[in-house]
Amino acid sequence: MVPSIVSGQLPPSRAALLVGSSDQECREATTRIGTLLGLSVDHFATLEEVIAGLSREKVACAIVSLATENPEHLELLGPLLANPSGAPVILTSPNPPTPCVVQAMRRGAFSVLREPLDEESLRITLVQAIKQARHAGRDHDLVADYHRRLDRLSEGERSVLEAICNGRLNKQIARELGVSVRTIEQRRQRIFRKMDVPSAVPLACHITTARTLERLHGNSRLT
Repeated sequence: MVPSIVSGQLPPSRAALLVGSSDQECREATTRIGTLLGLSVDHFATLEEVIAGLSREKVACAIVSLATENPEHLELLGPLLANPSGAPVILTSPNPPTPCVVQAMRRGAFSVLREPLDEESLRITLVQAIKQARHAGRDHDLVADYHRRLDRLSEGERSVLEAICNGRLNKQIARELGVSVRTIEQRRQRIFRKMDVPSAVPLACHITTARTLERLHGNSRLT
C-alpha cells in the first residue's frame, strides 16, 4: 500500500494532475508517476485548456511543456503561473536556457524539469510541490480566519488588542486610553471570546503568527 501525502508521498481524494504537453514520452511519464501518487491525470491539447482546468476543485498540480524556442511562450504562460487556484505549476523543456528558467521561476513556476523526464525526479518534484501547496493553503486559512475575527472587534477592542500584544498591563492600558480598569477587563474578555483564545499569551502568539505569514506571502490578506 502506498502511503498518503501526510506521510510525505501522496495527496488524498484523487486530486487532479493537469498535463499540457504534446510530447508522448512526457505524457506517458506523467501518467505513470501521477497514477503512482494517487492522482487523476488529465491531459490537455492546449494551454488555454490547462488554464481553464485550474478552475476545478481538487487540482493538485499542473505540468506544462515550455517552448523555449518561442520567446513569447513565457509571456503566454503568465495567466497559468499567476493562477488564483494556488495549484503549483511545473514546466518542462528539452533544453531550457538558464535565463528562461530564471524568468519562469520569478513568474511563479514551482520548478523547471528537463525532458525527457527522469521519473524519480518528477515524483520527488510533484511531492514537494503538493506539500508546499498544502502548507500555503493552511497559511491562507489561518490568516483569513484571523481577519474574520479581527473584523468583529470594535475600535476600542482593537486598541486593547494591540496593547495586549505589546505587553501592556490592564492599568497601563486604562491610563493610555483614558478609561477605567474595569472597562479594559471587559474588553479583554470580549477580545478573547471573539478571537477564540483563552488568555493573553495565546492571543499574542496567534496575532504574531498571522502577521508573520502575511509578511512572508507579501499580501495583507494572502489573496
